[in-house]
Amino acid sequence: MNRGRAIAWAAAGLSLAVLLTSGVGMARRIAAHNRREPPKVWAFQPVGERVFTYAQRPVSLTDGHDERGDWLLLRYGEEERRLRVTIPGNPNLPGLLPHQDWMRVLRFAESSGVSIGELQRRITSGQERDRLVLITRTPMPGSDPETYGAVNKKGWTFGFYELTPDGRIEHQQLGFPSRPRPSLTRAVRGQPAKQPSRPVIQEGTWQYQAAMQVMPTGHGPATQGFRNDALAAAGWTLPAASLSFLALIASLAVAIAPPRRRPGA
Repeated sequence: MNRGRAIAWAAAGLSLAVLLTSGVGMARRIAAHNRREPPKVWAFQPVGERVFTYAQRPVSLTDGHDERGDWLLLRYGEEERRLRVTIPGNPNLPGLLPHQDWMRVLRFAESSGVSIGELQRRITSGQERDRLVLITRTPMPGSDPETYGAVNKKGWTFGFYELTPDGRIEHQQLGFPSRPRPSLTRAVRGQPAKQPSRPVIQEGTWQYQAAMQVMPTGHGPATQGFRNDALAAAGWTLPAASLSFLALIASLAVAIAPPRRRPGA
């Protein structure tokens, strides 16, 4: 064995040792993080009926029209809200399908330490108390919802109308998920990044997960990075495992490469 191959095998052994050590350490850190902070899980079940019951109170959704256009009337017990239709649909479709591009009615529940499938089963069987929310998506005012309004995600506004067990309709208005805008000038001055001009949906909340249900496929928000999650808890073990794996592959490639023939040999 020539010197080059010996060095490659030694590097492969060292890389393997680092990979195993960092891999075990990463697994332990992630397991410890999940024990301290079990990951939250949300399960959603769409409601397609226009008339149903929630918390022993009648719920209904009926269409209407005035000089400004179409609207949808939400009634819950003694409460009601008139919602402006933001993206017209096909009125010949059954149930709530004419409004599915801009509005959804969702039963949902939140838990931790269980799978989404298990949480879905608990909702269906009544073991988990579910919540009910109607969520709307409104494109930027004045934009065509079929063209620019469909792709200008930063202009979207989401309305959350949660029907509470005591008969109220709680309303919350939030913008498209976004992170603080970085600025070189502000960074040089030691100032924090500029915050969004309006309240926005925060990652890791039920509002974030619910809003995904009314976003067109492929137009969801980009992840805002691994912060305060299991991968962040991995610390130095994650880059160490990644680099040692790459080093192991490179070392093995050199160690087992066929010998080069010298010209004239």
